[in-house]
Amino acid sequence: MLFKKGQITELQIVAYEGEDYYISVCAARKLGKIRFRILNGDDSGTVLFDNADNDYQESVTFSNESTTNLIIEVSSVESSTHPEKDTGCLGVVIQFRKTSN
Repeated sequence: MLFKKGQITELQIVAYEGEDYYISVCAARKLGKIRFRILNGDDSGTVLFDNADNDYQESVTFSNESTTNLIIEVSSVESSTHPEKDTGCLGVVIQFRKTSN
């Protein structure tokens, strides 16, 4: 997707019970550091993961024990003084597979 510095976007997913998940973000260098958070999709909005707490790592893996709605919030850490020039491509990968026993 085309992304601007300072932009925030949300992706809603259903994470199913008994699945392992891998979520990764990658962006054009000129966008700077990309922050992504995984939030509980219920009304509480509890933050389950924040890559800012881990030096803006680009990926995370987790196992899901119960089916739940999640929100993946992606944002550019830096703001823009020239929004027309500070745009670039950003990708989000969400992979899953059955948890191995």
